[in-house]
Amino acid sequence: MIKFSYIDTSAFVKYYGKPEFEKGCEKVETIVNKAREGESILISSFLMVGEVVSVFDKWVRIKVIGASDKISGRFLDEFVCSDDNLLRAAEKEGLNIFNPEK
Repeated sequence: MIKFSYIDTSAFVKYYGKPEFEKGCEKVETIVNKAREGESILISSFLMVGEVVSVFDKWVRIKVIGASDKISGRFLDEFVCSDDNLLRAAEKEGLNIFNPEK
């Protein structure tokens, strides 16, 4: 039986964090890797994407990561949107894009 686990933004961002700044990174990495391997399923709020981007923005401001790290591309496989301006911006950031209207 596959285990379902809820993962909150405060834990999820640790997967992308650095152990010297984010306590618990190794534990979250294990949880996420088990889900990637199909051993479990992670669920979260639809609000998590916006919250994660906000955390990444904060990390850039306090210089935990550089603006050029393009970290969002490591947690988003595809950016789905009907707005051409947003799609161009996402593509510029290195994301795969999909416009359902085209």
